[in-house]
Amino acid sequence: KVTVSVLYWATANGLVPMTQSVPPADALHARLVFGTAEDVRAVADEHGSDPFVTPCAALNGGHFATNLMMMGTDHNLKLEMIRAAVNHPRVGTRIVTAPDANGNTFAHAVAMVPNASRELVISCLEYAESVAGVDALSVRRPEDGKTIVHIAARTPSLHTLSFIQQHPRLGKPAFVRATMADGVTAV
Repeated sequence: KVTVSVLYWATANGLVPMTQSVPPADALHARLVFGTAEDVRAVADEHGSDPFVTPCAALNGGHFATNLMMMGTDHNLKLEMIRAAVNHPRVGTRIVTAPDANGNTFAHAVAMVPNASRELVISCLEYAESVAGVDALSVRRPEDGKTIVHIAARTPSLHTLSFIQQHPRLGKPAFVRATMADGVTAV
């Protein structure tokens, strides 16, 4: 086990780090999610793609791309870190397309971000499509059949829904009205 300090408590004396003993893989994951593009490149150089696509038990089964989207980091840093991983020869587009333990891909995570800015949503979804194709945006979660439409409608992420509506392939009725495993549609 490795001890890491990634979260802080606000106290009268300032910020106090919360330390927790976690497995080395989770510590590596925390370094990625709470780090910088330089950390992404360093981890990729040393460990390849596994730390990027392996679900992290400490963070509810998410992997690098899905957990990064849920963090409060500014959107420019998020996209810079995703680009650093995708552009690394040992990682590539797998981080955009691989599902985490919950079946969520990078596009699902983008649709889950509450109050995401239009700029974040558009830049992330356009980037995912540019490196992995439109199929990276139309993946269904295996356990419930949810697409980014279902997730964006539930979040709600109006910018994601607007992006989908204006997209030449995703805005088609067959995708927008796709049913989940329980027969429910998003719209």
